[in-house]
Amino acid sequence: MMTDKYEGAVEKLITYIDSTVVFAKEQMPDVAIEILSYGLTVNMYSAVVSGVLGVMFLIIFLCSWINDSGEPTFFTGAVMLICIVICLTSVMGVKKIELAPKLYVLEQVRGLIR
Repeated sequence: MMTDKYEGAVEKLITYIDSTVVFAKEQMPDVAIEILSYGLTVNMYSAVVSGVLGVMFLIIFLCSWINDSGEPTFFTGAVMLICIVICLTSVMGVKKIELAPKLYVLEQVRGLIR
């Protein structure tokens, strides 16, 4: 009597797991495309914004140095370098998506699972 109850519950659980696996396999291409497009958008936006800010602070840094209007501040140089590093990191992210999209998707899925 109890074993019938447990067998029925196990069968329902196995049916549920099978349907979940089928659903996940059907949805995986769409999820991969969304992960790639989101990553590409975020990296491109970050590269453009940080690149523009880096160039802007570079111009400020050089103008204050060339025009002898004062010494370039540590803050201006530090922000310029940080913006340029962020820009280069974002460009590397874009290149990773272009060159190894499967690797990028696997890294993102691994991050979501943790």
